[in-house]
Amino acid sequence: MNKFFFFKVVLSYFDDERRTFFITPDQSGTDEEGVPFSENDLRNTAEFKEFVKKTKADVIDVDYIEYAVEYDPKKSVVLGSPITDESFSALENGGQLEIIDQNQFPIVLKKSSKGGGSKNYIFFLIVAAVIVLMVLFISAAKGGLFGDDMSESESSSESDTGISDGESSETSDESSNTENTHEPTIDTGSGNSDNSDTSSDDSASDSSETSENSSGDDSSDDTSESESSESSDELTKPIFNLDRASNMAVTISFDGEEPAVTFTDPNGEIIAGSEYTADHRIGSACYYVENAEPGQWLVSCDKPFAVDWQPYGVLPEVGE
Repeated sequence: MNKFFFFKVVLSYFDDERRTFFITPDQSGTDEEGVPFSENDLRNTAEFKEFVKKTKADVIDVDYIEYAVEYDPKKSVVLGSPITDESFSALENGGQLEIIDQNQFPIVLKKSSKGGGSKNYIFFLIVAAVIVLMVLFISAAKGGLFGDDMSESESSSESDTGISDGESSETSDESSNTENTHEPTIDTGSGNSDNSDTSSDDSASDSSETSENSSGDDSSDDTSESESSESSDELTKPIFNLDRASNMAVTISFDGEEPAVTFTDPNGEIIAGSEYTADHRIGSACYYVENAEPGQWLVSCDKPFAVDWQPYGVLPEVGE
């Protein structure tokens, strides 16, 4: 009895699209361990090309199982015939299938062009120019509004000051006239009571000022705490949550100089971004986390940033 080998392949794209088909490899030179799976043979199949064209996928998950079937070369119709859904169901129902090997892996279809660096550089220059123009426009608009507000506030303060000065001068004139018309009287019994009233008024004003100062300090503390919490949320963000070990590409976007990047794995261990292979560009950096452990990952920077990620198959060549 001889053995006939074939592969059952399942292509999937983010669980939205799935395609199942069979690959019948060349049976020459096989042994008990079967036929090695070839990614090149998979890419050359009509089913794979049709799936990529239909989904326009950038990453495809591949699951395959290698089966072996014992057959009699003189009687079997399997020899030399590609496996179809009907023949597979017949073999499966007859209990003739033997699993030799199975595996799953992603295929990254995006390819970086040689001119991509210059195009990205021009794009970032255009974005930077637009941002600078927006900042200048906003600052000019704010300057005009604040200038009008300042002039109005200064004029109102000057008018208030003039009124208060006039009132104070009139009050002083009236008091001086009153002193001149009335003879001075001496009241020895009411002197201490006036002093006590004055001191009580002063103490009340001091206590009110102290309470206002303390409430102001509390509000400033609350403001600083809220600002620190908001800044900490901007500097640490959750990224992918894996159910199995995978190769993940993490892209950090930022303004200005490149920040210091750290990763936190599901075990809580902090890993510096310099320990990973990275592709550094103006305004962005792509870190390749090879064989990332299953679970929730975090990424942190020392300045505000944006983050994106996707799986990859083979580690690409990175440029400066």
